[in-house]
Amino acid sequence: MAESKEKSYRANLGLLATLFGIVGGFFILIQVVDWRIKTTVYNEEFVRKVASHVRPYMIIDPKGTVLVEGGAKQYLQRLPLITNDGKKYPRYYIVLTPKNFLALPPLIEIMSPFGGGVKSERGSGLDWNYEVYIGGSFTDNENEIEPVLKFRIEIIR
Repeated sequence: MAESKEKSYRANLGLLATLFGIVGGFFILIQVVDWRIKTTVYNEEFVRKVASHVRPYMIIDPKGTVLVEGGAKQYLQRLPLITNDGKKYPRYYIVLTPKNFLALPPLIEIMSPFGGGVKSERGSGLDWNYEVYIGGSFTDNENEIEPVLKFRIEIIR
């Protein structure tokens, strides 16, 4: 009788050890996978790659020079064409030509301390035409200070 209790005890102990081993193995596996995900997600190169596909953008100046490229170039046939009316507080006219049809116009944000407004309309073919006006300028008692002007263009897919 004592032997059967000991055999039963050993069998239960073996089963319990196996169960702990399986649960521990799953716990370690989950920790390893979690660690791999965290190291990938916090990798700067990975974040830039994802951001360029999710919210592609570029920052340009009024001359059309690309200052920052965040993945938007791959969706455009050519760099944006920018003209202005030559006045003191000019209106800028921007033409964007995407490679493929875009149902929604790319967003243009004015990066200026004065803000302004943007009006978009579909042009010929795939073009999107924008009219951008700037809010103004400010003075420092005697001199008028012209703000540094930039445009942020974000492609909405």
